[in-house]
Amino acid sequence: MVVVAHRAHIVLTELGIQFQEEIVDLEVPRTPEYLKINPLGQVPTLIYNGEMIQQSAIIAQIAFFVDSWFSKVQPHYFKTLLGKTEKETEDGVTEYIAALVNEVEPLLANTGPFFGGSEKITPAEVLTGPFRLEQDALNFSRWAREVVKHPSVISIFNEESIVEATKKW
Repeated sequence: MVVVAHRAHIVLTELGIQFQEEIVDLEVPRTPEYLKINPLGQVPTLIYNGEMIQQSAIIAQIAFFVDSWFSKVQPHYFKTLLGKTEKETEDGVTEYIAALVNEVEPLLANTGPFFGGSEKITPAEVLTGPFRLEQDALNFSRWAREVVKHPSVISIFNEESIVEATKKW
């Protein structure tokens, strides 16, 4: 599943909104039926009361935490996956951990178990949970362990399909 589609799934599940899910094979061209719904062929596409919502971030409120994650941490995460050499990958890991400790750790000081001390999953988890990695950053690790145990986050996680998709990279 595409991470941004996972966000939409989490939000709809948490809000208790019934929905019909249609899986789109991202490795083949979009069908004419899908392109009638979303001419750009993007995923996810939500249709609500006849209105198309194309971007999952619209579904949940973007917070400072989420912005910090995506603008200051996640770019380094992708370097850990896409390094062309062992050194590039190692540098990416070092930069990722530094960004995590400096940018995200302080924002998670009062988690309990979810962002801001919430007992319920928040938009911060919805938007960033699918990207998390276990690291040595104390607050992040504690927070991430709770996020990945939440039923909304794991309900559509299929480890086998993720492993197979990763092998194709």
